[in-house]
Amino acid sequence: MVRSSDNWKIEQQCPQCGAPVLLEETDRLFTCSFCRVRLFISPGDVFRYYIPPQDRSVKDVVFVPYWRFKGMTFLCRADRTEQRIVDATALAVDCKGLPHSLGVRPQAAPLRFVSRELEPHLFLPHRPFDSVFSWIEKRLLSVETGIAGRKAGGLSSEKVYHRAYIGETSSLIYLPVFIEDGSLYDAVTGRRMASMPGEYSEGLPLQRLQAGRLSFIPTLCPRCGWDLHGGKDSLVHLCRNCDTAWKVSGDGLEGLDFAVVPAADAPSAYLPFWRMKAGISGVRLRSYADLIRFANLPKAIQREWEEQEIHFWSPAFKVRPQLFQKSARAATNAQLPVESGQRVPKAEIFPATLPSEEALQGLKVTLFNMAVPKKNILPLIGGITITPEDIRLVLVPFQRNTHEFVQEDMHLSLNINALKFGRNL
Repeated sequence: MVRSSDNWKIEQQCPQCGAPVLLEETDRLFTCSFCRVRLFISPGDVFRYYIPPQDRSVKDVVFVPYWRFKGMTFLCRADRTEQRIVDATALAVDCKGLPHSLGVRPQAAPLRFVSRELEPHLFLPHRPFDSVFSWIEKRLLSVETGIAGRKAGGLSSEKVYHRAYIGETSSLIYLPVFIEDGSLYDAVTGRRMASMPGEYSEGLPLQRLQAGRLSFIPTLCPRCGWDLHGGKDSLVHLCRNCDTAWKVSGDGLEGLDFAVVPAADAPSAYLPFWRMKAGISGVRLRSYADLIRFANLPKAIQREWEEQEIHFWSPAFKVRPQLFQKSARAATNAQLPVESGQRVPKAEIFPATLPSEEALQGLKVTLFNMAVPKKNILPLIGGITITPEDIRLVLVPFQRNTHEFVQEDMHLSLNINALKFGRNL
């Protein structure tokens, strides 16, 4: 497993003026400092990058696919939840002799988006991500078992009741190699990698470029034509003219429902959360009163709470796993009222960098963390099913002090530096 705290760099030419632009791996907004164009980047399915060959004179380059996985993993054990950040690459083709991981190669030089300029070259076909991810999971499990075993003074057999991956992103990275005298050579370093595998003595199963099409979408509101507002890494952009929210979908923009939590005082900033209504089976959670009993919250249950619907909340921004858990639990416990049909706030709005699909993956982890005592939910957790019924982006007001953003109604404080670091996850 290779984990890096630094984002990879991506080289790209401006589609309008051709100027060179250096992007961060997390960027979803293309901005050219020369012609001032601003465009959304849409990969179609997954982002595909390649490492440029060091020697451009080599013509017979073959590109070898690697899957890259990056995200947070959560393990629910008998009395706690363990979490960590995972950043790994894994060989995406059945070919013996090639490295199982890219190691630090993508950090050594800027990557490039796979484009039509690579059409003359040949590619090894990639395996589906699910088949490669099983290998990553085995490696991850061995690491987790080893860590737990060292802490316990021996091999750990502590049961994992539930495992979840949240905020995960996957992409394809192509390593250039060339074949010479029956051997494979790394076209980045020039080093010999391996002999041609025996089963490929008659040739590798090569194919022409079969890549998803990278699209660049204007950052204009589809409803009114106004410039959309959002950070370069944001998945959701807002129109302050017609008060709408939009996300990239395919080759265009799709409208998104949003709401705002009312604030008594002018807030310093708004942070985005996903509010999810879901059907739950396997445990009795039908109302806010049930949630209070389930989490053993220090609240006197009011009669109207027996009929009040439950909404699960999750940060719509990436942050370290411990802080992600804390934020999801605090927001779900608070069940703050929201107001639809409001104007987009004028205050600073923190970018939404976590898609709603990933937030849904964390619902069972939130349930486990809220349960008091946890032993009551352990026999049930395997049989609990959560079916999403409605999801909405909610902007929550926070007040800023020297080092933190504070939400008093949620009893939640978020370190400013931790939020900045989360934008690199």
